[in-house]
Amino acid sequence: MVFTSSTPIDDRASLNKAIESTKLEKADIEGIRNTTAVLARYTQEKSRPLFDAETQCILAVPKPFETTPLSSFDFLKDLLSKAQAGAVSLSCSSILAGRSSDSDEFSDVAFYAGDLEDEGRVEESTISKLGLSNLLEVGEIIPVKTDANTLAAVSAIPQKDVEACSNEISLFNQALSKLDSRLEFTVELPGDEEGHVIHFVVGKYEEKWCGLTTASIQLE
Repeated sequence: MVFTSSTPIDDRASLNKAIESTKLEKADIEGIRNTTAVLARYTQEKSRPLFDAETQCILAVPKPFETTPLSSFDFLKDLLSKAQAGAVSLSCSSILAGRSSDSDEFSDVAFYAGDLEDEGRVEESTISKLGLSNLLEVGEIIPVKTDANTLAAVSAIPQKDVEACSNEISLFNQALSKLDSRLEFTVELPGDEEGHVIHFVVGKYEEKWCGLTTASIQLE
């Protein structure tokens, strides 16, 4: 597969055009734009991650993905679509961050990392593979206790609220369950005056690492 609609996430003018070319709702377009804008602060020049409008996915570097089966990106588009529907049903902008954020300006974004250099250190390897190694220099990785059936942020929402939108959450959980060896973590940024936190859920689909990421604002 050749990614002809990919653009570096720190090329804001081109990225905005790419995001706007997707057939997403206006709120999701704004949310993806805001999430990628925060991530772009931590890119490295030699390994700038790309956003691909066709697959609506963040990619590490283009060449390794040219032979990737389309099914991997079909899965990620389905996961992202169900994440967006689940977030709306829970009255939040990101299902990965849930209601923990003090802002509703960020949406979930899918990413594809492929093979990792060190599967014993998935968090660091995922961040590095996505060209976001500067996060490791200024941030602190915080493991998140993984719920076997859903995301930790969904588990933290009152059960009556989750039950009120059980169809959307069930569909999302079914898609999420296809990620093997799944784990969640956040990257806290002590020096960020705006209070940004980066969230990740990552796992294996067809033996390749991929998942969702987003940002949130946590002022306390």
